[in-house]
Amino acid sequence: MSSKYQAVSSCASDATYHVMWIVLFNAIDEFGVKEQVNEETGNQGEITSEEIDAMKRKICDQACQGAVRIAGLVRFAPGPRAILTKCCRSVC
Repeated sequence: MSSKYQAVSSCASDATYHVMWIVLFNAIDEFGVKEQVNEETGNQGEITSEEIDAMKRKICDQACQGAVRIAGLVRFAPGPRAILTKCCRSVC
C-alpha cells in the first residue's frame, strides 16, 4: 500500500473517531439522557444530575474538538476528485 493510500486511510480513521463524538452529541441533544432503572431493586442508578451535566459537557467539548479536527483534516486532504481518480485507477 502506498503512503498516499495510507494517509487517506489514516485520515478516514481519525475522522470516523471524531464523527462518533458528534453523533453522540446529536443523539443526546435530540433525545436527552434517561437513567436506567435497576430491574432487581426498582431503584434508579446512582448517577446524579450533576454527573449527567458533566458528562454532557465532556461530550459537547469532544464533539466541538472533533468538528475542528475534521475541518483540519479536510483542509489538508487532496480534493475528492483526486482521491476518487486514484482509487478508481487501483480498482480498474
